[in-house]
Amino acid sequence: MTKRLFPELAPPRAPKSDRTRFIRQAQAVILQIGLRGRDVCADDGHVLLPVPHGVNPSAMGTVFNGLLRAGLIRPIGFGRSTRASRHGNTFRTWK
Repeated sequence: MTKRLFPELAPPRAPKSDRTRFIRQAQAVILQIGLRGRDVCADDGHVLLPVPHGVNPSAMGTVFNGLLRAGLIRPIGFGRSTRASRHGNTFRTWK
């Protein structure tokens, strides 16, 4: 709501190319983990490839969604996040 009323208070956004680059890099990292036979989750992605300044951390969802739509990963379960910013919320695990 504040962003719409006071757009000047919204955090600066990264150029679209930065977001796209991050998504592609994160997809490559996630696939490398999966090719080693490990289950993978968003926390893994955040640890191995931190989200660049100006890119919304929710872009990690786009990473997994793109891989799912391409048939490269599949959901296998759930876990609890250890990232402080996630407050122990549930996440999906992938293979």
